[in-house]
Amino acid sequence: MRSLATYFGIGAVILSASSAFFLLGHRVVPGSGFSGYVTNPDFSPLSENEAVSFYRDEEDVPVVAIQGPLIVFSPTIKVDTTASYQYSVEVRVHPKPDGSPQEAKIFAGLATLDQRGDMLTSGPGTYRYAASQGTDINSENGWVLLEGIISGEGDDNHNQFRPGTASVRKVVVVNLGGDNTVQTEIRDIKLVPDISDGPT
Repeated sequence: MRSLATYFGIGAVILSASSAFFLLGHRVVPGSGFSGYVTNPDFSPLSENEAVSFYRDEEDVPVVAIQGPLIVFSPTIKVDTTASYQYSVEVRVHPKPDGSPQEAKIFAGLATLDQRGDMLTSGPGTYRYAASQGTDINSENGWVLLEGIISGEGDDNHNQFRPGTASVRKVVVVNLGGDNTVQTEIRDIKLVPDISDGPT
């Protein structure tokens, strides 16, 4: 299977942080809540390094803390493209060390795979960004919920699975085009059946 870097034209998005990563007093819990998650360009496991850390927040929710740009992928999930799904993720950006605000651009959606597990690339987007097509999140906003619905097959918009989709990986593109010092956290990456149109 071809590397996902082939489909995402920003090259080395896993960047070594030139300065120490600030954990802001949180308890570090390596890998907690993100078992099976991988990152680009070679599906290497999402693991602790100088730019990635894990902890559980005050509500015991697993959080991955990232310094600099990164793309995060979930394990592969089989989907029924005739059904509707709700994708959601919570993101927050920390202020600069001097306390001044800063932003990170976030894309959130799904990598669509065929029955063999190969990437599908037709239509709009590198991935299907059903939840965010480049939201600028400011550190002053705290935790921000990004969400959207994806249903059916087609190449008209980001809220459709690509034709031939058999499985997906949840994707969060963190701090696209940003520098190595921006600190971003993500939690609660979910893809669940959408029941909003079901019986009441």
